Amino acid sequence: MKNNNKKYTTMKLKHFYVSVCMVLVSILSINAQTSVTLTQAGTLSSKLPASEADRAKINELIINGPLNGADILTIRALAGTLKILNLKEANIVEDKVTSYRGTGSTANYTQNDVIGDYMFYGMTALTKVVLPKTVWSIGTWSKDNPWNEEKTQVSGDPKKSDASSDDDTQYPGCSSFARCVNLQEIELPSTLLWIGPKAFSYCIKLTSISIPEGVEAMGSYTFNKCQELATVSIPSSLGTAKKLTLYNLRDEHFNNDNNYNGSSSSFGFTFWECTKLTNVTLNDGIRRLAPNMFYGCIYNHRTTKTNQKYPSVNL
Repeated sequence: MKNNNKKYTTMKLKHFYVSVCMVLVSILSINAQTSVTLTQAGTLSSKLPASEADRAKINELIINGPLNGADILTIRALAGTLKILNLKEANIVEDKVTSYRGTGSTANYTQNDVIGDYMFYGMTALTKVVLPKTVWSIGTWSKDNPWNEEKTQVSGDPKKSDASSDDDTQYPGCSSFARCVNLQEIELPSTLLWIGPKAFSYCIKLTSISIPEGVEAMGSYTFNKCQELATVSIPSSLGTAKKLTLYNLRDEHFNNDNNYNGSSSSFGFTFWECTKLTNVTLNDGIRRLAPNMFYGCIYNHRTTKTNQKYPSVNL
C-alpha cells in the first residue's frame, strides 16, 4: 500500500513538473522574439496574442509585409513594453480610412513608404528600431503620393510649419520618434531622402547616428536635445536637391541654386543642444549644411573636413 502511495505521489510530482515546464515554455515563447508575416495590410492584430496581458510580454517584434493605419495602432498599443521593432522587410501603404494618431483635422494617415508624423511618438520602451528598406521620408507630405511614376523625383512639400525647440506637439510637422526616451539605435534605409522636423526630438538615450548617403534634407530641430548624442556622420548628398523639389531647396530667386543653407525656418538647428556631440564626420563632397546646424552644442568637438565651430555655411 505504501509503495502504491509512493508511486502515486511520484506521478503527481511528474505531472506537476510537466505542467510548470509547459507554462514556462509558454511564457518564454511570448517573451521571445515575435516574428509576423502579413499578406494583407490591417491584419497585424490578428497575428498577435489575443489578450492584452500576453501582448504586454512582447519585447521584440519583427514584421514582414504591408502595414497600414490599423497596424500602426496595434504597434502603438505596445508602447509601454516593446523594446525592439524591426520593420526592415515591412512596407507602409497608403490608408485614408484609419488614423493612427489624432482626430479631425489633426488625424494622421499612412502614406506609401513614409514614416508619418508622430507615427512612433512617445513609445518610451523602444531601444532599437529598424526602418523599412523602402522608406524615402520620415514625415508626412502634403500630397498622398509625391513620387512620380519613375520614383526619381519628389514633388509637393512635407506637412510642416515653423518649429521651436521647446515643444514637439504644437505644430503639424513630423516628430515621428520624438520622446522615445530610451531609443538607443535607429537603422535608416539607403532609400531615405527626407528627415522631417523634430523627428528624433528628446531621444535622450541616442548616442550615435549615421545619416545614409542619399538624404537630401532635414527639417528644423531634427535631433532636438538628444543629450547623449556623441557621434554623427553626415552624407555628401545633404542639400543637393537631386530628387527633392522643395521650394526651399531649389529656389528660383537663387537661379535654381540650392538654398539649403539659407535663412528658411523650415531648416536649421539640426542638433540643437546636443551637448555631448564630440565627433562629427562630414563626408567627401558635401557643400551645404543647414543654418546653425550645431547651435547649442559644445564647441570642443572634433569635426572632420572643417575646423569651424559652426559648420553652417558653404564648405
